[in-house]
Amino acid sequence: MPIEPGDAERAGELARRSAQRRRVLTVADAELELPPLDTAEHIRQAAEKIQRWAVGGLIPGVVTGACIRACEIALRAVDSELSAKRWKALEERVGELEQAKREGREWEP
Repeated sequence: MPIEPGDAERAGELARRSAQRRRVLTVADAELELPPLDTAEHIRQAAEKIQRWAVGGLIPGVVTGACIRACEIALRAVDSELSAKRWKALEERVGELEQAKREGREWEP
């Protein structure tokens, strides 16, 4: 669609669209915009941001795949850490119950 002479509004709109299409995502951008992969919520937010970048054409598919794989690995690590904490709490509780049984005390739920 041609721009009529003096149509600054249309020219500005087309310029913005052109700049957006040519935008390149830099490492600095990613470091600023992606949250740390340290909690399940942060990982979800990062995956969502990566998905939007991929759909917008800012990162190629192979980079998208690698980034999502990093999110999956981080999520497993977070889950493993939580599981270890739960196991430790259960082991401590079993120890308390065994001690109460040895001493003939009533156990507290």
